[in-house]
Amino acid sequence: MFSFHKPKIYRSLSGCCICRAKSSSSRFTDSIKYQDQFENCFRITDSREGEICNACVLLVKRWKKLPEGTNRHWHHVVDARAGPGTKSAHKMKNKEKSPMKFKKHKKKIKKESQYLNIPSPTLSDASGKRTSSYEERQEQREVSPRPRKRSGSQYVSSFLDLTYWKKTQVCCGTIFKGLNGEVLVDPKLLRPCLS
Repeated sequence: MFSFHKPKIYRSLSGCCICRAKSSSSRFTDSIKYQDQFENCFRITDSREGEICNACVLLVKRWKKLPEGTNRHWHHVVDARAGPGTKSAHKMKNKEKSPMKFKKHKKKIKKESQYLNIPSPTLSDASGKRTSSYEERQEQREVSPRPRKRSGSQYVSSFLDLTYWKKTQVCCGTIFKGLNGEVLVDPKLLRPCLS
């Protein structure tokens, strides 16, 4: 990047006597010309002298133009830029934030996995239906050939185990029912209900 594209930054060793900014996009000037307005404009009692940044000069000029009797002031600007540089403080905030985001994300994943691991209620033996274990389903899957995917309108997701899920037509489209009575809905296979 060429030097004429970069905005000029002016620096002061002692900083602005009002806001304590040590760098600015505009020049620092001597505060002698504006010192008599500091008490009313910035509501400060101690004497401030040295260099003043252009932003604070503009605040003094704006304060001069206010009508008589107005009690508006810029006390919130006093020492606002004191302390460490803003760039290093910003980096520290980012470092502190990122682990928190990761922890929140980790908690969310943990909650979701806990929800997914909740066993569905099994039917009683009196109903006559038997629930198959995971191992039995695995054996059935190895023995039975995989169903072929149908092209066109009969879309079935690739991660769906059709040895466990039974495809069922309802008024709004297609749903899948599990061996234990649970229902799986794929939004791609549903359309607005006409009935």
